[in-house]
Amino acid sequence: MSKEIIDSFFNVYTNPTEGLGVYCSLDTMEGNRCFGHWVVECAIFLPYIKILKKEYPDLKVILGEEKRYKKNILYDFDILKDSILYKNITHTDSEKTFETYLIPKTYTLFFKPKFQYMAQVTIQNTLFFKALDDFRSHYSYSLIRPKTIECVYIPFSKLENYGDDNKPKRPYKKNNDIHDLCLKNNIFILNIDTFNSFQEQIDIILKSKVIICDSGSAFTVNVGLFSHDATVLLLNARHLQNLGSQTQALLNHLNSNSSNKIIHINMIYNEGLEVDINDLQNKIDTYVKPSS
Repeated sequence: MSKEIIDSFFNVYTNPTEGLGVYCSLDTMEGNRCFGHWVVECAIFLPYIKILKKEYPDLKVILGEEKRYKKNILYDFDILKDSILYKNITHTDSEKTFETYLIPKTYTLFFKPKFQYMAQVTIQNTLFFKALDDFRSHYSYSLIRPKTIECVYIPFSKLENYGDDNKPKRPYKKNNDIHDLCLKNNIFILNIDTFNSFQEQIDIILKSKVIICDSGSAFTVNVGLFSHDATVLLLNARHLQNLGSQTQALLNHLNSNSSNKIIHINMIYNEGLEVDINDLQNKIDTYVKPSS
């Protein structure tokens, strides 16, 4: 493997004792349970870890919690079950930092990506954007694809969208109303819980003329990294006003070359945050061509 790539993207720790294993930490506190954070803080290093794996076939990737989306993406980079080590965090480990917990007790070589936490990244860092682009290129050699899907709705995961209390987290009241409205309008609903590869999801995004999604991970990753020349009906755009400067700069960078048209959907607060279903229907009537 090129020494330049190792020096650019990894801190390397060595132990003179041989035979103790080769590891790479690939999780963060936010990324442990959040798809978007894990992609932009961890998964973007996978093109380089795949190269590492060729040089060190016994290398194991260390993760926090087991998640389907992590496994799917790791498998896309030929990092399979036997090469993944989980070190689940419990409350009894509270005296340790998350990073410390993911360091193996013994190792011959230990690789840790240099810039994982968004809050610690200098967003102008060209290496950060190179990693994003290399990750994107693994899934899509070209963002320009024939638009064969009129509209797709990206819902929240029903299996892995959990809060700290380990209960399903639904950010909006009457969340099912969005689902029912999409069914009524013959809109393709992306069932992300059924995919075995992230590639399946990306292919659908690239083929979609109109995308309905929330302003969180669905927008950052699906729209920001992969969609091109699409109309995006964005739910809860107000959330974007509360992002840190690094994350906002990331979104600005991703969206600057996408040619996407972003349309904000009204939100209302009625004993909880709700999507204005009437406004969403009006926007669908305006931007989505009726299916024949």
